[in-house]
Amino acid sequence: MNAAPTSTSPANRVSAGTIRPSLPDNKTVDFDAVYDGDHKHTIVEYPKASNKWYILCCDEHSVHFGANPLQGSSKHLNGKKHGYQRKDFDLAVQMLGILVLNCDAEKAKQNNLMFGRAWDAGYRPLGAHGPKASRTLEKTQDGTSHDRQSSVPTTTPARQEKPKCFEGVTEPTVGEIYRVWYKPKHAYYSALMLPTGSFDPVGMAGGISETGLASCVPACYHSARKTKVILGWAEGYEDGGPRVHRRRFPMMFFDDNLIIPLEGDLGIPEGKLFSWVFAKDLRPFNLDDQSVHGSRAARAFCQRAKKMARAESYESHGLSPKRTDESVPS
Repeated sequence: MNAAPTSTSPANRVSAGTIRPSLPDNKTVDFDAVYDGDHKHTIVEYPKASNKWYILCCDEHSVHFGANPLQGSSKHLNGKKHGYQRKDFDLAVQMLGILVLNCDAEKAKQNNLMFGRAWDAGYRPLGAHGPKASRTLEKTQDGTSHDRQSSVPTTTPARQEKPKCFEGVTEPTVGEIYRVWYKPKHAYYSALMLPTGSFDPVGMAGGISETGLASCVPACYHSARKTKVILGWAEGYEDGGPRVHRRRFPMMFFDDNLIIPLEGDLGIPEGKLFSWVFAKDLRPFNLDDQSVHGSRAARAFCQRAKKMARAESYESHGLSPKRTDESVPS
C-alpha cells in the first residue's frame, strides 16, 4: 500500500512538501448507476479541485456512508473490523473509494440534493446505525424517485402492495393526473404532470423555475447550463433510446388537505409538493378510485380544468358561460 501522511487528524492535513499518494481508479461506476440506484450515496470530489469524484462503501462489511462519507469511512476503518486503521481521508479513498465516471460538479450537486431529500424521507445507508438503518430506496423515495421536495405527505396512508415489474408510463401527457407510487409510505398518490417551463398549459400561475425543481434537473434532460431551461431529452433518453424507461418527469402531488379553487386564479400551492418522478413509478389514474391519496383534490383540479375549458369555448364563440353551483364529490 502506498505511504500516506502520518497525521491522525480526520481532516487529513497535508503540510508543505508532503507528497499525496495517488488514488486508485481501478474501481469505477457510472454516474447514472449511482443516481438511479436503489442504494444512494453522497458523491465527493477528492482531492479538492481534482475533478475526481468518488462514492465510498465497504463491500466486505456491507456498509455505506451518509452525508459525510469521508468522515464516515475514516471512522469505519478506525474500528475493530479493520484493525483500528488510522483516520485518514487518503487511506479511506484508497481502500473504500469507487471512482464515479461521467460526473462533474453539477451532477454531484444534483445527486447530493437527491440524497438529502431521501434522507429527510427516512432513507438510511446500508449498514448505518440507528432505528432507521439499512433502509434502501425500496422503502424510500428521493426523490425521489422521488425525488419529492417534501419529506413526506401530510397524511399517513395504509400500506399497499409494491409493484414488482415495470408497468410505468414513459410518455405522460402534460395536464393529466397520474397515480404515483410513493415508496416512503408504500402507497399511491395522485399527481399532476407538469410542463417543463411555464405552467400556463395546466391553468396555473408561475413555472417550473418557481418550484425548486429547476435547481436539480435530472440527467435525462438536456438543459442550458446557466439558465437551467430544459431544451429536450439527453442522449439515450430520447424516444426509442436505451434509457427511455429511466426518464423522470416534473409532477405536483395532490395532498388530501390541498384546496383547489373551482374558478379564479390558481397560484403555485404552498408546501413542498413538487418532485421529479421516475417513469417506472407512474400509473394511469381513475378519478373514482378514492383509495389513492389526494384523489379529492385531484377531482377538484379536473373539475376546475373542465370549467375553464368550457368558459374558453363560450368566449371563443362570443357567449357568456352559464354559472352553475358545482361542488366536488367527497
